[in-house]
Amino acid sequence: MNEVERLRKYTKDIQEQLRIEKELKKNKPNVNMDQDIPERLFSFDFYCDTCQEDFKSSAVKTKKRLDGDVIATMRGKCPNCGNEAIRYATHRDQDSYYQKSPKIRRQRNYFKQEMLQKDEYGFKTLYGDKDEEFYKRMKEKEEEIFNEELSIGLKGNSLLTQEKLRVLHESRH
Repeated sequence: MNEVERLRKYTKDIQEQLRIEKELKKNKPNVNMDQDIPERLFSFDFYCDTCQEDFKSSAVKTKKRLDGDVIATMRGKCPNCGNEAIRYATHRDQDSYYQKSPKIRRQRNYFKQEMLQKDEYGFKTLYGDKDEEFYKRMKEKEEEIFNEELSIGLKGNSLLTQEKLRVLHESRH
């Protein structure tokens, strides 16, 4: 190994060590979520399991450490029954509020119809078949090609007709 190759390898190794060190120092997503929410909030959304309804309340953030990972929760009191409701400030993907809350369910369904894709259930009912007219024109073109051959006395598909149909079908995609 000559001097240039040795220095290239050395530089590459140093850059890899710096990349690994940078990754290790980077905050975990839960730490970033914890930093996003202040210690007290005037208004925060909660769901009461007892009353089974959404409510807004002032919230206080509490933190616990579990195996080196900080778990922050937001706590508020239900105005109807006085029970304490808890939301996750970190680990939001595990917050049961998002499964229980009727408000969140309404928000999810609000744009559901607009987000339907062509192959999903209900699309044709709402929007009709967008390709129906296209397929109708394609069928007319096929019949036109077949009728052209019938007019000159051919009953089967000639090579020319087969080529025209192949080009027609390829243009669909």
